Amino acid sequence: METEESLLTEILIDNDLIDATPGQRFVNMLLDLIGFYIFSFVVGIIVGIGIRFMAIYNHEVMSSGSLQIFFFVMGLISYLLYYTLLEKIANGKTLGKLVTKTRAVRYDGTKLTFKNAFLRSLVRFVPLDGLVLLFSGAPWHDEWTNTRVVKD
Repeated sequence: METEESLLTEILIDNDLIDATPGQRFVNMLLDLIGFYIFSFVVGIIVGIGIRFMAIYNHEVMSSGSLQIFFFVMGLISYLLYYTLLEKIANGKTLGKLVTKTRAVRYDGTKLTFKNAFLRSLVRFVPLDGLVLLFSGAPWHDEWTNTRVVKD
């Protein structure tokens, strides 16, 4: 009986969640862009040192075209990792959401699963995803994954 009451309380609390404002979402986007660039810079340095280390010992250097493709792919992977890992590990939060005191949750208010966080990150690659927020109130990475960003 106690379990049923705690579940009912949790459902009632989750239904009382208030969606983040478009202003909060915009600040989230700007701060997360900065966070992503910092994260990518660190990853780039680590990968660059690794490539340099391999080049010294193997006497082989990638062509400039291969390096461009490699770093482009690393950028995509970094983008996926930044959002997916932070939103999953930090309970729906990224750098921007920490500052604005918001978090991403599933539409019913429960915590994001790894799949939810990963799909949100993938949909962010769709062109104009962030601009949809200005016109419809929710970007595609929320609508298409049945998630939302709420005030903490």
